[in-house]
Amino acid sequence: MSKKKNKLKNMANEEIQKFMKEGLENLEKIQSEREVENLIKDNKIEFGHKNSKFRVRKPTAEENREIAQVARKKYTELVKDDSFMFEHQWIKILKEKHDVDINKMKNEMVNLNSQMKPLLMKMAQTSNKKALKKLKTQIENKEEKQKQLNLDIANHLEYCIENQTKIYETGYMAYKVTEVKTTDGWEKVFKDYKSYEECEEYGLLNKIHYYLSMIIYRYEEPEVGEEK
Repeated sequence: MSKKKNKLKNMANEEIQKFMKEGLENLEKIQSEREVENLIKDNKIEFGHKNSKFRVRKPTAEENREIAQVARKKYTELVKDDSFMFEHQWIKILKEKHDVDINKMKNEMVNLNSQMKPLLMKMAQTSNKKALKKLKTQIENKEEKQKQLNLDIANHLEYCIENQTKIYETGYMAYKVTEVKTTDGWEKVFKDYKSYEECEEYGLLNKIHYYLSMIIYRYEEPEVGEEK
């Protein structure tokens, strides 16, 4: 592969990974489950891009088995590659050689969350506009610190085996469940995973991963009556 193609592929992967993170962060801003339900119709989300209509959908049981199988294969491949490390190995090296304490950062996130709970309780109990504004600012500041810590952790651990497997798994899912509307009905956008990997329509890929993150978010939560 030429240097130019390698550069384009790296750019594509970086853009997709960045947008996956942004998509998950944006999910936190959705104020109620009803808003998600309004987007998801019959286990699908439709969206527009450059005068065409696309959709992502929930994978079928057979597709889920295939996705799990290729994810296991990728995981095994990465485990056998000495240039890749597990998350706990990255955490150890980052702390010992670069003074980056991931566990401390995770604890800071938990502490920030604990600090926000009483502030939220105070907000619910006061009607004073000045006090509300002050409380809101305090909460927003802590949320920003949480997001920054989360982003820093994600960047530091991006290339661990667990995360690389997840990125591959999500990309494979995107290839399987993304469709475009044609005069003959809905058809797959990518004929195979290679065509997904080689896609340079970053705007479309960003939208695919954004809406797919909503599908994943919804169906990773147990439904009413379902055992965890």
